[in-house]
Amino acid sequence: MSKITVYQYVMLDPFQRRKARRWGTREGIESLKQFAEILEETATEVDASAVDSLGFTQLDFDPRSARPDTDRESGA
Repeated sequence: MSKITVYQYVMLDPFQRRKARRWGTREGIESLKQFAEILEETATEVDASAVDSLGFTQLDFDPRSARPDTDRESGA
């Protein structure tokens, strides 16, 4: 299966900064222009099937449920 890196990000508005309820690829988050900031330290590799065509996961995404199974790939 194909893997992709997703990040948490902060939505910026005039009144507050709030963590988004979904995760996104770098490209997806950057498409939000000045309205979002990537939290680089949250980079997590997941199955590409967890991400939609715009580069975002579903709401309240849990990255632990979509992490690639590295044991299966390594033959362990």
